Amino acid sequence: MFPMREWVMPVPRIKILGFQEMRNEQVAGVDLVVSITDSARVPLPFTPGEGRLIRAHFRDLEPDEADGLERRIIDFEVRKILTTSQALRLTPSSSILVHCHEGVSRSSAVALSLLIQMGFPIEEAFLHLWNLRPQMLPNQLVLDAADEILNLGGKLTEFGKRIRGSIRSVREAI
Repeated sequence: MFPMREWVMPVPRIKILGFQEMRNEQVAGVDLVVSITDSARVPLPFTPGEGRLIRAHFRDLEPDEADGLERRIIDFEVRKILTTSQALRLTPSSSILVHCHEGVSRSSAVALSLLIQMGFPIEEAFLHLWNLRPQMLPNQLVLDAADEILNLGGKLTEFGKRIRGSIRSVREAI
């Protein structure tokens, strides 16, 4: 469904993981760790290294489940992540690790947003991440927030809607 392509642009070393996978992950030498949990009360599943740690707290919701407050929280947290990462001036030699509870929805949407912020085309960034984490299903609310923050004029929002429908169709058919 999604073709394997040779990645021609230099791309940061990026990992998308779930909470349990993080317990065994070495974060030494990672430039940016984005830790996404439902609540600030959830302890980190790893010991932070020398790199930058961004903690974000928002629930994994579908658009029809989120009220205005939840949407504002997601917007605030995505803005915090993108603003901080931009200030870090990440480069193709940077190492990035993004995790959420399952490593499927919120983390993949944030990783996609980070690559787009660094100048990668939406489709190429998605294909790169799909090759790394084929179980990904980017959270639409995160994509919507990133679309607005990055001034993409609805391109990421529409891409997310289109791709999420395709991924779900493939998963249901399997």
